[in-house]
Amino acid sequence: MLFGPAQTNNVAVTARIYGTGKGRRYPAFGVGLGGVNGFKLRISPGKKALELHKGETEVQRVPFDWQSGQWTRFHLQLRESPAGESVVEGKAWTEGTPEPAEWLILHVERTPPRPGRAALWGAPYADTPDPL
Repeated sequence: MLFGPAQTNNVAVTARIYGTGKGRRYPAFGVGLGGVNGFKLRISPGKKALELHKGETEVQRVPFDWQSGQWTRFHLQLRESPAGESVVEGKAWTEGTPEPAEWLILHVERTPPRPGRAALWGAPYADTPDPL
């Protein structure tokens, strides 16, 4: 789902997402900035990772211990540095635990971003009913 105005820099998106795993099937979900081909911060529970993608290309990956059946909070921002580069910063954490003080993902993009909307997306693989 795309939403909000199309922007390039100095923009952020936050979200709270619920997901469950079943056996070895897990959802994949996250938030994005810059439209369909922009940056996506996503959790891949099967890889035990928090990933940053630009379009379909993985840019960075860090370990992440996702908790099935718990709400997960996301914060992704894209800002312009004093040198004119775009800095992409992201973090995720399980609701009820402290928000990480530092960014878990930090990427400097030298190519100016194209304008695009914020995004929310998910792929539910576990066939778990909606908790709401």
